[in-house]
Amino acid sequence: MRWRPRPLLDWRSLELAGLIAAAGVLDVAAGTGLSYVAGFGEVRSVLGRVSSPWLAAMVGALCVSFTGYHAAYRGIYRAGDGYRLPRGRLLAVVMAGFSGFFARRPSISTMHAPHRP
Repeated sequence: MRWRPRPLLDWRSLELAGLIAAAGVLDVAAGTGLSYVAGFGEVRSVLGRVSSPWLAAMVGALCVSFTGYHAAYRGIYRAGDGYRLPRGRLLAVVMAGFSGFFARRPSISTMHAPHRP
């Protein structure tokens, strides 16, 4: 019997949470490895100069950007009395387009979203 992975849009929330946690662990490991190469003292010095207002502005800009992607994809699927995606599936399509994290192929948003005949 050959195992074939399911599309990520069909995964349950707990499965996706595990995938996101694994990606987070890998990110921390990569950051630790790069900090080792650059020197932990140098990294600590640079991180000490982080500006809180700019960090807050970046987080705010990411939220605005995500909201824009959500509105755009919702509009795309509703155009011309188009298909109305369920909320969870729309969020998955937005995440694929916004971050590229869930995208295994370039056209994930069009492959898994239902189309009108």
